[in-house]
Amino acid sequence: MTTPTVYRSDDGSAPVISGQTSALRLALNAILVDGYGAKAAAGWTKAYEDAGSHLVAYRQGSGAQKYLALTDSAAQISTLRSYNSMTAVSTGIGSFPRFSTGTAMQCRKSVTADSTARPWICYATDTTFYLIIFGNQASLGSFDGGDAHLGFGDMVPILDYGQNTFIIAASDTSTTSTTATVTRQGLSGNFDTSAYAVLSGRVGGVAYPFPVYKGASTPWTATISGSTSNFPAYPDPATGMLNIAPFYLTNQEVLNVLVLGRLPGLWCLLHPYTSFTSLDTFSGTGNLAGRTFQIVKTGTGALVFETGGNW
Repeated sequence: MTTPTVYRSDDGSAPVISGQTSALRLALNAILVDGYGAKAAAGWTKAYEDAGSHLVAYRQGSGAQKYLALTDSAAQISTLRSYNSMTAVSTGIGSFPRFSTGTAMQCRKSVTADSTARPWICYATDTTFYLIIFGNQASLGSFDGGDAHLGFGDMVPILDYGQNTFIIAASDTSTTSTTATVTRQGLSGNFDTSAYAVLSGRVGGVAYPFPVYKGASTPWTATISGSTSNFPAYPDPATGMLNIAPFYLTNQEVLNVLVLGRLPGLWCLLHPYTSFTSLDTFSGTGNLAGRTFQIVKTGTGALVFETGGNW
């Protein structure tokens, strides 16, 4: 079991994410590789970097040890691609998503192309990280539909393809929109086909990147974690408890097809987000006893991140 480090924009000496070139590159350098202030780095390595061209490639410190390549030359939106292996900052083998699909993975830093510092929060181990940037806000805990999500790492496999690395990012390219959408807030999507997740798998001994669906197995139907529709009130009327469910990756948009694995440390909130304050913390009971969690409001819902226990 691995306990993540929680990195926040209000930490001492935290890097600034803003609508400027290389802002995300420098922030991820600090979070994943170098550390900052009192926060140790998550334990990744910087495989390649061309600072002048705003390019960098990170490699997981453990697990499948895949690569995440970042192009951060635009002011507001960064572009990402993952590789099974790399030989230079922009050269690799086994890209996912494939170049042939024409799909670019996006992460928006800010709704303004300037030095305005935007709040952010990141949960990271040496294998997996999740980052939320509140690109239209000025303080951590505030949120709207302008937020952007990025996730990269190894799932906990149920069907082990030998390579189980995922990337979840955005396909939305708007620099200013503050309308909530899973095309930008992909970590929140619950069986919504526009929540972009790509898994690097192995089929018949050949590495094969393919799109997957993400969702939580629950008795209720909702397309957003923490949705105000189709989830019961908090506390749960039947049990008096707070309900969460793990997110799974599947090969189709329903769980009765093929469950590939679950996302470590990320949980679906099964109550309306309006019942909570962003950054609320709570402790698990029953089979989740000894594990701690934090609620992060984003878009028109909320996510639950495991802060101690079972990544």
